[in-house]
Amino acid sequence: MGLYLSQHLKLKPKAIIFDLDGTIIDSINAYCKCINRIFMELGLPTVNKEEIIKVMREGKIPWEVLIPKNIDHREELVHRSIELALETFTPTYIQEAKPIHGTLEVLKELSRKGIPVGVATSAWGEEVIVVLRKFNLDKFIKVVIRRGDVTRNKPAPDVLLKCAEKLGFPPEECLYVGDSPIDVKTGKAAGTPTIAVLTGVGDYESLSKEKPLKIVKDIKELLNYLD
Repeated sequence: MGLYLSQHLKLKPKAIIFDLDGTIIDSINAYCKCINRIFMELGLPTVNKEEIIKVMREGKIPWEVLIPKNIDHREELVHRSIELALETFTPTYIQEAKPIHGTLEVLKELSRKGIPVGVATSAWGEEVIVVLRKFNLDKFIKVVIRRGDVTRNKPAPDVLLKCAEKLGFPPEECLYVGDSPIDVKTGKAAGTPTIAVLTGVGDYESLSKEKPLKIVKDIKELLNYLD
């Protein structure tokens, strides 16, 4: 169908699968706070939000990219950063993450339409479930597949394929919605039509290069294209 959908074209997915961070949950402040607290503890220079977003957009490991290459004991600092992240990320995420504006409204409307919803995310931990419950989003989500539930991470299609399977539909009959170029690649690898949103780490330029079915401002705009 190409990148641009006519305003009059309506999609009829059997189910909709959302990415989490940047798609239905605003978590960038959680990532920024966690990374910079760790860097301050280790005596490293803090990093601005734009740099962190760029690393996340490219799907890279923050410590491998953001810790200066020429610093002494770099390998030890990377290892310690990972240890501290394991200790501090979950509480920071639970405190800072919140639904992107309109998320609950969209989930309620999909429920009204009888369209089942799943979440397929690269996130690992219990913070995913805690935040969904905290904001009553879990009531409208039938399946949540996290990184630890599959062998390979995005852009391999595993999380998406497993989510579609649990929802009970072939991946090509679902619709995937994500915020990053890696999400679009994941959708293509799974054979799932994919719409990209501009509420996360992906900007228009980086998303359009991957040729999603459509780029929309946010998931509220998604409703315009559903039958």
